[in-house]
This record gives sequence, C-alpha cells and structure tokens, in this order.
Amino acid sequence: MLCWCLHIVGTGIVAIPFVLLQCGLCTGISLLVVLAYASSEVSIMLMECGLKTGRLTLEGLSGHCFGSRGMVLSCYDRLMLLHVTTHRDDAMIMLV
Repeated sequence: MLCWCLHIVGTGIVAIPFVLLQCGLCTGISLLVVLAYASSEVSIMLMECGLKTGRLTLEGLSGHCFGSRGMVLSCYDRLMLLHVTTHRDDAMIMLV
C-alpha cells in the first residue's frame, strides 16, 4: 500500500519536509516557488513547440529537433525511466 501511495503522490512530496529542514523555511519556499514557475514555463514551451511542429509526443519533438539520434535517445530515456521505476517499486514491496 505504501508503494502505491508513493507512486501516485510522488517521492517529491515525501522529500519536501526534509529539504525545508535542510535549507530553511524561507529559502525552501522561495526555491519551491521558483522551480514550480520554471517547470510551468518549460512545460508551456514544450507544448507550444509541439503544436507548431505538429509533433505531439516528446519523442516526436526530439526527433524533429535533433534528428533520429534525438528520437532514439528520448525513447531510450523513457524506457530507462520505466525500468528504474518498476524495479524501485519491486524493492519497496520487498521492504514493506
């Protein structure tokens, strides 16, 4: 059950109290706001680029911008993320 909750909520929400403790409340909240804004802007830029080029997936946009190498690296990155996430969940189940 813990593994399922962490997967849905994300490990970031679990790490936020620790990060705020390490860097202080004011600095932590400031960094959180700045990084949330930067993440939002990058997402908007990616969506605009995708709409302008007609590529609606990250792999397609990578292929359009960087050629076949970009597309292959983007697919590889997505597969490795899926692989690591799956094995992390298996390890978490073993701990529980």
